[in-house]
Amino acid sequence: MRRMLAAALTVALAATVAPTSLADETASLGQPANNPWSNVQAWETAIVERVVDGDTVIVNDEVTGAQSRVRLLGINAPEKPTTKKPGNCGGEQASQWLTALLPVGTRVRLLSSDRASTGKNMRPQRVVLAYNDTTGDFDQDVAWGMAERGWGLWFTVPSEASMSSLYRAAIEGAQANRRGMWEPQLCGAIEQPNASLSLRISRGNGNVADETVTIRNTGGTTVDLTGWMLRDAGNAGWYTFPGGSVLTPGDYRTVHTGKGRDRRPTGHDVYRDRKKELYVDPGTEPNLVGDGAYLLDRAGNYRSWREYP
Repeated sequence: MRRMLAAALTVALAATVAPTSLADETASLGQPANNPWSNVQAWETAIVERVVDGDTVIVNDEVTGAQSRVRLLGINAPEKPTTKKPGNCGGEQASQWLTALLPVGTRVRLLSSDRASTGKNMRPQRVVLAYNDTTGDFDQDVAWGMAERGWGLWFTVPSEASMSSLYRAAIEGAQANRRGMWEPQLCGAIEQPNASLSLRISRGNGNVADETVTIRNTGGTTVDLTGWMLRDAGNAGWYTFPGGSVLTPGDYRTVHTGKGRDRRPTGHDVYRDRKKELYVDPGTEPNLVGDGAYLLDRAGNYRSWREYP
């Protein structure tokens, strides 16, 4: 059933998704080795009612029938366009991929470290495992499958990070192979294709005034960042570079999270004017916790990024 659905979607998505075959990829939905879910507790089994977007699904509890709007742990997919919001490039494709991986009626098991774990709009946050007809078990990790295919940023919740190392590795593979949202021309032709830019994150350690991201031109050609965007792994930290943001070779811009006046104290400084820090505290024990900074061109293509730890 799942293979047939994937095959039917392949033609419709061929023009919009990364070159990998949707049919082939869906048939091999994420099955990480060695059953890595031992550190999260299974709380519910449910039936998929519908997919909302690339990281949210509505399910009905198999026992109580209660309906929940579940947020996948571990990834942040591009936002799907709606009548109220324009969304992100790749948002529609991410939603289509998750729909192919979780057709209506799919049985899923929902896991988390804390049963009360919720995110934005009080959505339950869960590791979602789809039922595998071949093995007769819930062993198909949906977030891992989306991450491996390139349809999510690495997004950690400190209290729910048991699986974060696994998802980080899957995302790094997608980045290296430029799959999904990392595909170089997903959002249109690449402008300034010779641009070579590095990112460095300096965390504030509790002081928003000290938190910065520095973008440096490491190439041999001048790069105009006007209209380019800098974001974090969440959805609240977008910054658009103003006109005149031109970097000659070796030049840089330092984007301050806090308040200030552009070009002060040096001509390299710009400000987001936020009251709180954007980047989460890093952690490696017992679970990997971190964040990232991402530079997008005007079309929305991901051009450079830096993640930590």
